[in-house]
Amino acid sequence: MASQRNIEMLNMVKDLLENNEIIVLVSFKGLKAQDDNKLRRILKKEGITFKVVKNTILNKAFESLKIEGLEDYLKEDTALVVGEDLVHVVKAVNNFSKEHNGLPKFKAVYYQGKVYVDKDIEAISKLPTREELLARVVGGVQAPISGLVFVLSGLLRNLVGVIKAIEEKKSKEG
Repeated sequence: MASQRNIEMLNMVKDLLENNEIIVLVSFKGLKAQDDNKLRRILKKEGITFKVVKNTILNKAFESLKIEGLEDYLKEDTALVVGEDLVHVVKAVNNFSKEHNGLPKFKAVYYQGKVYVDKDIEAISKLPTREELLARVVGGVQAPISGLVFVLSGLLRNLVGVIKAIEEKKSKEG
């Protein structure tokens, strides 16, 4: 019979999986405790959850929620990383990994019913995040508007100059 602690952990994992679109499995083997804590803090600030979970509990949660394709990656030390934005989650883990001797290592990423590994994960980490894309769109929209404002302000300056010239001419004549 399952212990109360395992049942609670299973329910917590199922809740995490149901409320997040992105599932990332990483191996934390070799990651020092202080680095593990640092990673957790960094990810938490980014709105990303990092949990070390027993593989059997993860497997039961996946079965219960009909998430298929990840069972082969539930070997050795596994941590669950979940979040809302695919690129953001992958980049956050990848950036930390680059600074800490490649740890944690990606096992698999699950998104919209598909499992991504190796080169797919590397390609995802190179994509711009949602925020970066929005900034590019705003910048692209803002540039023509700024140009228009500049042109219009120049026209207004010219108009003011013409009106002053006419005013001066009339005052000299009159």
